[in-house]
Amino acid sequence: MLAFLLSSFSFLPPVTTTLFKTSVAAWESNALVKDKALGLNIMAVDGTTFRCQDSEDNAQAFGFISQKHKPYPQLRLVGLMATETRFMMGAAFDACQVGEATLARRLLADVPANSLTLFDRCYFSADLLISWNAAASNSHWLTPVKRKLRYEVLEQFAENDMLISMPISPQAQLQSESRFAVGVRQEFWGVLLAYNLVRLEMIHIAQDADVRSTRVSFTSAINLIDTQLRWLALSSDGTLPSKLKQMRESISHFILPDKRKDQIPI
Repeated sequence: MLAFLLSSFSFLPPVTTTLFKTSVAAWESNALVKDKALGLNIMAVDGTTFRCQDSEDNAQAFGFISQKHKPYPQLRLVGLMATETRFMMGAAFDACQVGEATLARRLLADVPANSLTLFDRCYFSADLLISWNAAASNSHWLTPVKRKLRYEVLEQFAENDMLISMPISPQAQLQSESRFAVGVRQEFWGVLLAYNLVRLEMIHIAQDADVRSTRVSFTSAINLIDTQLRWLALSSDGTLPSKLKQMRESISHFILPDKRKDQIPI
């Protein structure tokens, strides 16, 4: 499906970047759902790598994970996702040699207000986390504590609940920048936009069915949307609204059972 959607994009890379960010801003009210207990938008940051077409241009721009075995050039991507809807609020990608913490720092402009962001241990950087806290109004973060973390307890509130002070290294201020290969950059912004379009449709389906958007099967939704979009491309404009309505009604049959266990607020 993504290849089908991407075939309609003929924008230059700066335009696809702007289109993605503009669409996120327009759909933010649908994408963000506050946790009832905390009153915050729960976010998560994580990274992955993607293989690129084996070309000299991509090899120079993105490099290889292994210097011994070089099957395909790879780029590294870090995304900021709303956990309640799985909507991608921001993304940063670069050469595979660029670390995830460095890429995460490029997401500071995408941090929503009134949010709590979950980080893995690899993102534990004083500069990143302090900057994240200041990036938006009422922005917070949560990450597992490293075993070798150095800190001083200033005040103990309860077990595992304390105010601490940590030393900050000057090296925490370092940041890396790199130039992207034009074609790959355009494609990935298009992929992210297409992904969010599917997630947005799933949000609307969940609202109609009065369930959480994570109850809608992504695999079933994307397969059905793929098929429907191919047929819609051959339909006249006047039939689009009714076809979209039928598509939503069909996807509602793919709502998953609620597996959440009852939780007692702490």
